[in-house]
Amino acid sequence: VHDEIKETLTACFQLRRTRNSLTEALSDLRATAQRVKDKVEEEEAHQRICNPDVRRWQKKVDEILRECDAGQEHEEPKRCACLCGCDMDLLHRHRVARKVVQNLQDVNKLKSDGDAFTPPFNHEPPPEPVEELPFETQTIGMELALSQLLSRFDEAEKSIIGVHGLGGVGKTTLLKTLNNELKENTRDYHVVIMIEVANSETLNVVDMQKIIANRLALPWNESETERERSTYLRRALRRKKFVVLLDDVWKKFQLADVGIPTPSSDKGCKLILASRSNQVCVEMGDKEPMEMPCLGDNESLRLFPEQLDGRGQCRHRP
Repeated sequence: VHDEIKETLTACFQLRRTRNSLTEALSDLRATAQRVKDKVEEEEAHQRICNPDVRRWQKKVDEILRECDAGQEHEEPKRCACLCGCDMDLLHRHRVARKVVQNLQDVNKLKSDGDAFTPPFNHEPPPEPVEELPFETQTIGMELALSQLLSRFDEAEKSIIGVHGLGGVGKTTLLKTLNNELKENTRDYHVVIMIEVANSETLNVVDMQKIIANRLALPWNESETERERSTYLRRALRRKKFVVLLDDVWKKFQLADVGIPTPSSDKGCKLILASRSNQVCVEMGDKEPMEMPCLGDNESLRLFPEQLDGRGQCRHRP
């Protein structure tokens, strides 16, 4: 307190010098604010979101600059020859000096805070709840299957839904269609994750964990074990209302080993899995899985050319 009083009294008798110091400090602060602004705009051009601390700092800078620019009373008062005038002059100088000193302290503090900011000032935007997935084929004859799947999906007590059918019948397209349907109407889900399992031989746990971590915007640590990551991912997913779509499941595996908690009907979480095997769907938790209907003759003829590769061979073999 003693130092503040001393500083104010000194500024009172050296008002002009203090005002010059404030002018220089304001110039430095403007330069720092411009540097931060340029960097923020550069990163926002790459769809990154500004750090809230930087935004708050910019707001404070704008406020202090407006206050100082509007501070007409900072002008050094004219002296009067009469005794009464001198008394009023000293009182005015004291009031102005205190304001100038306070502004100078605020400006220097903001300048110091601005210099402490290091790029990046922005961060990546959070992932969308649903990531739209492209189709390699048209959704020919998919309306009936999608209607059946959505009907099961809307059953509150049904948290695990299996879809089985021959290879190439359209199970992958059905899951992608459901995914994109949820993008149009998220139904208050926090995240929808689609994973291609393809565990005909071994389960690629790491690849599946990377997909989950990426969709949740979680950091990836190569030094962690699969078990450590699975615990971490399960904990993160339990805090969300989620939908997980598992495509091309060849055999049963433990969801917990990957990092997927057993979906809870209480929270409305859902697990949708597609497999060629009815038995796999049952073993994964759906006692009455849905069979993917085959296309009619006309629909099959329309879809057939899309199922051939560049050599005229079928892309999907049962």
